[in-house]
Amino acid sequence: MPIVIGQIPRTGLVGRRVRRIHHSEETKDLLSGDLVESWGHICVWDENCVGEDVAKRWRQEGDETCDEALRTLFPNSSSSTGVDLLSALEDHKHRNPNVDDPAVSFLDSLSEPPPEEFRISEYEYRIATEFFLDHAIQIVQSLLYYSLAGGFASARIVKTLHAVSYLVPHGQTKGQASTQDADHSRDDDRTFIRLIETFQFILDIMNCVPSNAGAARDKTNRSDGSTAHILPGGEGWKAAVRVRMLHGVARRRAQGRFEKNGSEPMDFIPINQEDMSATFVVLSYVCRLTQSHDLFLLDWLLQASAYLALWRHIGFYLGVSPAILRRYFCSPSTADKFLASTAVHLFSVSPSETALTPPTLPILRATSNRPPLRTTFAYNCALASFLLGPELSSHLGIPPTDLVSHVKLQLVLIGQRIPVYFARYYPRKGWVRKRRAMVKEGLVRMTRWNMGMRRTTFRPRTESTVGRGGERQRGGDIGDGVEEAEKVIPDPEGAVANLYYCQPLLIQLSQTFHVSDSRVSRVPTLLQAGYVVGLLFITPMGDLVRRRPLVIASVTISASLSIVLASTGSVVAFEALSFLTGVFTVASPILIPLAADLAPPERRASAMSIVLSGYLLGIVIARVLAGVIAEFSSWRIVYYVAVGVQYAACLGLYAFCPDYPAKNPSMGHIHVLVSMARLLVTEPLLEQACLVLIASDACYTDFWVTLTFILGDAPYRYSTCVPPPARAHLPSSVDLSYIQPGNRPARRPPAPMVRRIRRDALSARRVDDPDRRGRAQRRRDRGRVSGPRSVRADAAGVADVGGV
Repeated sequence: MPIVIGQIPRTGLVGRRVRRIHHSEETKDLLSGDLVESWGHICVWDENCVGEDVAKRWRQEGDETCDEALRTLFPNSSSSTGVDLLSALEDHKHRNPNVDDPAVSFLDSLSEPPPEEFRISEYEYRIATEFFLDHAIQIVQSLLYYSLAGGFASARIVKTLHAVSYLVPHGQTKGQASTQDADHSRDDDRTFIRLIETFQFILDIMNCVPSNAGAARDKTNRSDGSTAHILPGGEGWKAAVRVRMLHGVARRRAQGRFEKNGSEPMDFIPINQEDMSATFVVLSYVCRLTQSHDLFLLDWLLQASAYLALWRHIGFYLGVSPAILRRYFCSPSTADKFLASTAVHLFSVSPSETALTPPTLPILRATSNRPPLRTTFAYNCALASFLLGPELSSHLGIPPTDLVSHVKLQLVLIGQRIPVYFARYYPRKGWVRKRRAMVKEGLVRMTRWNMGMRRTTFRPRTESTVGRGGERQRGGDIGDGVEEAEKVIPDPEGAVANLYYCQPLLIQLSQTFHVSDSRVSRVPTLLQAGYVVGLLFITPMGDLVRRRPLVIASVTISASLSIVLASTGSVVAFEALSFLTGVFTVASPILIPLAADLAPPERRASAMSIVLSGYLLGIVIARVLAGVIAEFSSWRIVYYVAVGVQYAACLGLYAFCPDYPAKNPSMGHIHVLVSMARLLVTEPLLEQACLVLIASDACYTDFWVTLTFILGDAPYRYSTCVPPPARAHLPSSVDLSYIQPGNRPARRPPAPMVRRIRRDALSARRVDDPDRRGRAQRRRDRGRVSGPRSVRADAAGVADVGGV
């Protein structure tokens, strides 16, 4: 279904003549108010659309100031290979501080903030960067499968890409492919690396830069929204300047290649104003594109304006004409019309059978089976067709999507919307901030890892040359010494910190119930004790009754107890319920012999190993899931999630677990226990296994429980998202302004907590008062009565920790 650009009601499309245009010359006959459809977009043609005469003029305009500066720095185009262009420009200015020098003038013009009409505000930059982090996966998909795979497929852009060996091998025509699998894989790897470098440019603009280990562990770390990052001297500004100079190098090489070939006259300048402005409007269009395709639903108009303002700011530093930015990047609606009309001119030349290969399929193939998603080529084609539309997809040669791939794609897109909806309705905004920090760190780490642990500075690559025998040598390779110069130091400390975020529950429990670490450490001990009781008294019932209802009953009771665990406010009740939960968590020991009974003899061991592997995997995943949820919210949410998981397991067991008759229905429960004790005496191997398991389980529990408190205390403080309390008996999450007259916090603490806060504050004032302390000390020295018992106890408790 075509995307409607602008305010066109659906009823306005009925009965009106829609003109379908696919060639640039057809725009000459269009009048203001005509309804136009082109490449999956429908819009009303008006003054915000680009006609053929304007597009032709832009094709003859490049970036003259940048080109003059590069000619001054590098008389030979090949001499820039492997050079950090911005560093070379700054070194040249330091050596030749001459105002009349083109390179110095170019750097001086870039070192000034953009005019107010192009400069983004602090508020807009914060909105744009938060929008990017909140919808990172949707934006990355749109950038890859729409902006790059579709936008770079224009016939003129394809010629430039082939001339500089960017994303596609030099000179490869449509229908050709590498003759060997090794060459095919090498081309895909090189294309993928170039895509990752392009994505790093996006991250640099969005303030997603590598953080140190301390910042990675800082749980309050978030984007400050400062525009200094994209102003002169900032990392985003440096990335924009480097990419602009890289475009200048590519423009110079492509022009040299075209002049050397001389096979046909060129009616355009490589990387001209039409190409650059269309590229940047596509980058700013992804938020409206995904909104139109219902990838996410938010207050997208404000975010679209902020996102467009960001790329208008960056476009100024990247050499886009100020007249174009001022005229067509002023509002989202104007930019949409600009993109829809520009697409007509970009794709007006239909590729023939001998045309150069567009980068669409090489990009989709290069990103197949890549971490972290490892999507298939069929899925990539389905997503590209979904975003580009059927008409443009067919024009670019993307294979049609079958029904299975389409259903899979829709399910994946629905799953991608879940975190967005959750963040929209979840009341704790701290969860959103922590998610943004994790996404930011994860994107940076993934990008560096995919590039071989390096951070590109956008250095020019090798040129494509012709050998002595006339054979064409491959270009586009990384220059000598570039990988060593761009290597980044791994940050294992930050990775360990992220790992140990998954150990916060015990510390949060001790803070919630206001008990010591030794007291709360009884909880895992009681869980293990209850589990032992369940193994001794409930698991043997698997021989006496049918195991299917026994397993379902144990999981149901355990899930019901988890509901009470999540809502209790007493540490004693929590400990008792933990013991009972352990007693009824015996589904796995019952399922393992059931799998052995159901499997044929030759597959019995493998069936048991599968169930046991799932049991052990559940232990690992439970710790990770509990840590992540507790880090972003509360430990109670962990138990609510556990309730949902266990009830879902009940439904799965009810639907898929086969029934099996009781093996010894006539044997009593006492006889089963006696037979187990007899085996323990008569089987030496069983004795050894029991001793080893008891020792290993004890070490496992002691290690993780102790490590939780060690890493949560000084000097590490890795584990919990709640800062350590700075006052005795006062949880850090309590708003103390409530006890001051005239102040009311946003959320009133519970009444018992308010009374305790007031009592402790009163006791602290009594202890901190020198006169009161002196009189109390004199009374104690004389053996007199020292005051009410409650006041003495509170004062002693506060004095033990140095006062409030």
